[in-house]
Amino acid sequence: MRLTSAVLAAGVLLVVAPGPALAQEESAEPPVTTTTAPSSAAPSTSDSTPSSAANPTSEVRKAQESSATTTTTTTAPQTCELTPTTVGKGDLLWGFKKSFRQYVGVGIGGATGNSITAADGATITAVDEVVRDGKPNPTGVPTGAYRFSFQSAEFRTKSDFTAHYRGKVEFAYPTHFFTLVLKDPSITVSGTTATMQADIALRAQPGAPAQPVDLPDVALAKLDLGGGAHTGTAEALSWTGVPAALTTAEAFAGFYQAGTALDPVDLAVAADCAKLPEGPPAAPPPAAPPAQSGGGGGDLVPEVRHRPTQQLANTGSDVENVLWLGVSLLLAGTAVLLAAYRPARR
Repeated sequence: MRLTSAVLAAGVLLVVAPGPALAQEESAEPPVTTTTAPSSAAPSTSDSTPSSAANPTSEVRKAQESSATTTTTTTAPQTCELTPTTVGKGDLLWGFKKSFRQYVGVGIGGATGNSITAADGATITAVDEVVRDGKPNPTGVPTGAYRFSFQSAEFRTKSDFTAHYRGKVEFAYPTHFFTLVLKDPSITVSGTTATMQADIALRAQPGAPAQPVDLPDVALAKLDLGGGAHTGTAEALSWTGVPAALTTAEAFAGFYQAGTALDPVDLAVAADCAKLPEGPPAAPPPAAPPAQSGGGGGDLVPEVRHRPTQQLANTGSDVENVLWLGVSLLLAGTAVLLAAYRPARR
């Protein structure tokens, strides 16, 4: 019995003894699990919040992309060039003929009732005004050159084009029974020469010694572009001081002969994107004309010797005719007086 009890006790000890070891092993497993869990979560935290220090290549790439974007949005300014499709600006300054402006603006022995007016795109400037005794426009009639505004152009090349300008200038001389109208000049360029065309009309008043004239788009003047100063850029062409000569006497309504020098011409044609220099402004309104004292007209236009067959609106430049008329009247009056006082025959 004692032996049996000892054996049972020893068996109980053997069965109970492994329990703590197992408990220790089971209690050791949770730390293994807890230590591995943080290490597995670490990559997830690192991926969701990347560090710029950990990935410098990505930051450099972003900076390069930003710089490239800025470069493409900054475009170079477009060039302005005169071509058949971009032509859209221009200017024309011309005085017609100064002696004619003087003839109408100052007159022969006064300019009462005379006028020079501009309209429809033309303006009268203070350029090259008629000056008498240091005073411009002595009778109050504006006598400066005329500026015509740009209308359109057929541009082929820089040495082959036609530019159209618009505006109307009227010269009225009532006591000489006429009004001359210059309207809408255009210039056709071919190499170093050019032709100016314009509408010319002579309105003869009742009692005038000539019939009215209407010459639309007549060839008015020949221009020598080589005789003027030329400036050419990619966007504009301009000439100043271009010599001009009358084509035919009829083109100026018979006032001057063919080949007569007209006023020099300033012209420009440019692309619509070009910036042209500011042209001369319109002349200020003239002061009130002084009282006419009569006479003093002088030989205003000595070169004006050609007239229509019927002597249109005698300009008074042929002063000799007036003197001869006066002498004739004086002689006639003397003869009448002598006849009146002749003694009667007995």
